[in-house]
Amino acid sequence: MRKNNSIFKEYKLIAHRGILKGKYNEYDPESIKAAINRGYYMLEVNIRETKNGMLILNHDKTFARFYNDPRRMNEMT
Repeated sequence: MRKNNSIFKEYKLIAHRGILKGKYNEYDPESIKAAINRGYYMLEVNIRETKNGMLILNHDKTFARFYNDPRRMNEMT
C-alpha cells in the first residue's frame, strides 16, 4: 500500500491494530509508525481496563489467544 496522496479522495485508510500483515505483530510500535508513514488516516486500537484501573492495548477481551488464559482483562491486575 502506498501513501494516499489524494488519489482516492473519498477513501480514508484505517490500520487495524496497527498491523501491516506479515511484517509486524499487532500493536507493535514499529507497525504504528509504518502505518503513519504510509499515509493511513487512522489507527484502530482496543483499549482495555484492568481490575486495578490500568489501561492496556489488546484486541481480545482475554489473553487466551496468546497465553491460554481465559480471564477477562477487567478480572486481572
